[in-house]
Amino acid sequence: MYKFEFTVSEADYHEFNRFYVQQSWLNRKTSFLLRWLVPVVFVIAFLIRLVRGGEVLQLVIHGVLLAIIAVIWLLLEKRFSNFITNIVVNLAIATTKRDGKLPYGKNTLITFHEDYVHEITEISETKTNYSSFERVAIGTEAIYFFITAISALILPFRVFESEAQIAQLTEFVSAKITKE
Repeated sequence: MYKFEFTVSEADYHEFNRFYVQQSWLNRKTSFLLRWLVPVVFVIAFLIRLVRGGEVLQLVIHGVLLAIIAVIWLLLEKRFSNFITNIVVNLAIATTKRDGKLPYGKNTLITFHEDYVHEITEISETKTNYSSFERVAIGTEAIYFFITAISALILPFRVFESEAQIAQLTEFVSAKITKE
């Protein structure tokens, strides 16, 4: 049995959302399209300009400017995507704070039993069988035990005594998920 008592911070919630967005199949597909849409549109615009004709110097300047903007876009698109994700997460937190509740339980007690996980927060108490878990994912700041595609138990690394304990818990839960 593993037992952890800790406080989920706003930073933990932000990190989970960033992790989720980066790992989401739909987001990766959307990011790929967004990343290449701007350069493709610029190439099409340049080809249209080329077909319409004009002075060679104007065509070269136009092509170089579009290429520079496309390269800058490719370099900065990930930062732009992270910026938008932060705005969305901040709006979600601000909206729920305004309504008097957070989208996560702050003070959390999670106990990993042999057959289920018991989570107690100030807003809820749940028991979840391991068969309900979808996957275990390790982020840069925490382990995420996904119960649904968009919902997970967040267990920050700071609550563990050692990296060995992280590995033991991950193996324990992973074995339970695959076994059931």
